[in-house]
Amino acid sequence: MLELNGRMSSGKRMKYVKMKFLYIKDKVEQGDVVIEHKDTEDMWSDILTKPKQGKSFRKDRSRLMGCDVD
Repeated sequence: MLELNGRMSSGKRMKYVKMKFLYIKDKVEQGDVVIEHKDTEDMWSDILTKPKQGKSFRKDRSRLMGCDVD
């Protein structure tokens, strides 16, 4: 609802969330930030939070460390 109704739809308990959200929303509207959809397979930061092995581990490790996949 905050995205559709903007500043008027938030209460006092949403103060800090509102500030961060509206800052990003303003940056998107100004064209400074572009939001893109990423599939789970393309989120290489998962290597920092999830145990991986095999091909997906090697692919994410190469993105993180800048080395070859193999």
